[in-house]
Amino acid sequence: MNLEKALKQASYKIWEEMTPPLSDKKYNIFQVREEGLTSMALKVLANSNCKDIDTIKMIGPIREAKEGYDFELCLGSVSKNKFVRYYIQAKSQIYDYSVNGTYKGISIDQINDMESYSKEVNKEGIPLFALYKYLDINDLDLEQYYNSFTDFDKESMGITITTTSKMKSAINNQISFSELHKSGMFPVFRHPYFKYNPGEIEKHLINVQAAIPFHDLAYFTIEMAEEYNKKKKAQNKFKSAKFFFFFFADYLLELFPENGGLIPIIKSSKEQLIQDFLVRNERNTDRSYKPQAIIIINTDKDLEKLD
Repeated sequence: MNLEKALKQASYKIWEEMTPPLSDKKYNIFQVREEGLTSMALKVLANSNCKDIDTIKMIGPIREAKEGYDFELCLGSVSKNKFVRYYIQAKSQIYDYSVNGTYKGISIDQINDMESYSKEVNKEGIPLFALYKYLDINDLDLEQYYNSFTDFDKESMGITITTTSKMKSAINNQISFSELHKSGMFPVFRHPYFKYNPGEIEKHLINVQAAIPFHDLAYFTIEMAEEYNKKKKAQNKFKSAKFFFFFFADYLLELFPENGGLIPIIKSSKEQLIQDFLVRNERNTDRSYKPQAIIIINTDKDLEKLD
């Protein structure tokens, strides 16, 4: 199974598990919390037989995950020892299956801690939110929130990702699914041409930090990140920003103004990534953001993506 399909399978699992039970007074069933949902998604990834998924390691929680479930995702080249690291907090939206449903329990202090954590020495990475959701609306209405250059796939929206910056801006509006996902990206722009020329549609978008499907990460490579940084230094931002980098380009500049908004590429072996993850969790017991799992995805195997 290629990486895009594996990530979609994880999203399908979240969508399925968050589907409400039959409406019957005999049943009173609580929704699964973020920790349980994340464990299910990781199990799907582990069983996907996707060679790009190199490592998945979870550690036991030190406290009940009341503010979401934290994990980190490292994408890059095992052979080159280069990775981009994402610090992610999973948030689910339960008991509301419309686009107007809101995400609860998110504060500015919580978001600031994520951003602070991601910038500290030897931990540099990109903080993101993973949004878990089931939506009971028709495909035509939902498609306007599908911010991907891939063909519309309703159930793959079980997991979408967005920026901490977008979360901050949405807090005053109660952080609804609609607020986080509405971009103005029309279905016509899913033509393959725009996958490689996203700058052509930038002027049509109302929000370039809108949440995107989890599986768009399947198109990431370290070479792409290096190319982006090279072009960014030459101030050729949008023409060089492919796939999800296009949506998050301004976000990178907000996070890392001191380096001009370049993608932070870390040089490390996968063994060092795992060891660093374990050591940080032993030391940072008082942080509100504390990753409990690490996923390492190796993008060296390009042929796997074509299966």
